[in-house]
Amino acid sequence: MAKIQITLPDGTALSHDLPQGSTTIGRADDNSFAVSADSFSGHHAEISVSGNTFSIKDLQSTNGTFLNGAKITESPLSHGDKILFGKISAVFLTETATRPTPPPAPAFQSSPQPQEEAPALPSPAQNSVRPADFKNSSPYPKEEKDGPDTVRMAAYALALVASLVFFFSVYAATIMMEIPVFQKP
Repeated sequence: MAKIQITLPDGTALSHDLPQGSTTIGRADDNSFAVSADSFSGHHAEISVSGNTFSIKDLQSTNGTFLNGAKITESPLSHGDKILFGKISAVFLTETATRPTPPPAPAFQSSPQPQEEAPALPSPAQNSVRPADFKNSSPYPKEEKDGPDTVRMAAYALALVASLVFFFSVYAATIMMEIPVFQKP
């Protein structure tokens, strides 16, 4: 009998025997194999068993289904295949370790479609690095500076002049009033 073994991020291992016919996997309770993990869509994938022929089909999941590192929409399965449901890893096991022959390519397809690579999980150090293609998502446009900000520089100069005038006026007032600033003992 075929089965799928799923390993959750906390290390919990789940196993489900796959009967003849189709088995749906996802977060929703109406799946044949309901798995409560954020990486799963409500109806994530379907595994079909017909005799000794096995296949997996992604059900337009949000996080994708990957088979042996390649993103798939539908693919045959064989013993030992590694599956990623988003970020949740699984392995497909059968009693027969034969690999089924893949179905012929459709006649309308002129060349094989490139398959996406499984996304690499970032290391904790990479989480704080800004991506190279990062775009500002602020609704306010970024202020472009063509040269020195003359208004700001004039305001600082005016504040400096006003401070100096105030200091010297206080100093001059103390001299004119002959108020001793420093008293000798």
